[in-house]
Amino acid sequence: MKDSNQNTAVLIFSRTEQDEAIQKQFTPANLKSKNRLIAKALIQSTLQTVKKTNLPFYIIDSENQQGNSFGEKFSNAIKTIFNKGFENVITLGNDCPNLSVNNILTAEDNLKFNRTTLGPAKDGGIYLMAINKDSFDFDHFKNLQWQTDRLFSSITEFLSKIGKSTSILVKKADIDSYADLINFLSLSSKNNFKEEIRRILNDVIVEFQINNFTSKKLSFPHQTFGLRAPPFAA
Repeated sequence: MKDSNQNTAVLIFSRTEQDEAIQKQFTPANLKSKNRLIAKALIQSTLQTVKKTNLPFYIIDSENQQGNSFGEKFSNAIKTIFNKGFENVITLGNDCPNLSVNNILTAEDNLKFNRTTLGPAKDGGIYLMAINKDSFDFDHFKNLQWQTDRLFSSITEFLSKIGKSTSILVKKADIDSYADLINFLSLSSKNNFKEEIRRILNDVIVEFQINNFTSKKLSFPHQTFGLRAPPFAA
């Protein structure tokens, strides 16, 4: 139930972990069970960060999204939050483990001054968008260049056109592939998500080599992020 004193809610817009495991390849051997564990860890990392803000939040995943295109599904999800009585929404995906509590709270503060906030992703997308109800145009939003490297620029162009003041957060990398995951592990500071991913990927090495009777080698940059050597390494 909405707190009568709370005007801002967080929307986590995500696929389910099952759908993520199908759509994205997080492991070099594309092991579906491990893909699912990584997808689950990404979703849980986002959820844990959001809970620390003490803001009301809603998860709208692929089991209850409505619409045909990604843009239509996302716009309908935003509309759902506004229909609950909130004046502001902070939207997040599930694929940016470097998202911080401070990023979300900064966006909340900006909304108090009618200022939109965008968190640009390094691939041209966004990892965060905080807007108020007056800035939301369903028909325009659903037709933005979602899932392309033009998304961030298309949103900023629209906000500029309607005269909205916009704050831009630091650019961050999101994780859509095994290569993105390796880059995250090599560059990011130590955190619980990073340690969980190390454990899962180490299990991938062992499982791959057992299943292939050590006849094949799995290309895996151990030195990049300090995994222990697998016991079946040739």
